[in-house]
Amino acid sequence: GRPLTDDELQLEWQVTFGLMVALEKEVASSMRELYSCANFMGGCMGCFVRSVSCIVCCLAPRKIGAGKNLLPIEGYGDLLREHLGAGAFLGGGDRPSVVDVSVFGVIEPFARAECKCVSKLLGPPGNALRAWHERMRSASSHVDIFEAGGR
Repeated sequence: GRPLTDDELQLEWQVTFGLMVALEKEVASSMRELYSCANFMGGCMGCFVRSVSCIVCCLAPRKIGAGKNLLPIEGYGDLLREHLGAGAFLGGGDRPSVVDVSVFGVIEPFARAECKCVSKLLGPPGNALRAWHERMRSASSHVDIFEAGGR
């Protein structure tokens, strides 16, 4: 493949150190969403997270992202929509690029857990970013990011 452009590197940085942290912070503030994410973890770790979710949602949101200048979730949606422009994929081509796979990989676990923050990120039905997410789901339908037996 080709090297990432400066814009793509900046987008990767924003997704990794901004969006991911913002999504985690939002999920950590909701017992319901923590519980839902724990269902995908399974086993002892999932049971543990479900058991302590009532405590985590009271303590973790103050710690996650502390000292970072995070955008609101919708701000990261705007950033992704701007990068997407009128294209079908973030990499600019007619097929998913490594940037698309990377961004989708950050968002999809939260989407599969039905976290509300994903709707805030993707925007309403008909939104370009939501359409991109559906294209990525379709393009990756042969890949299960969770072990067999997940939800």
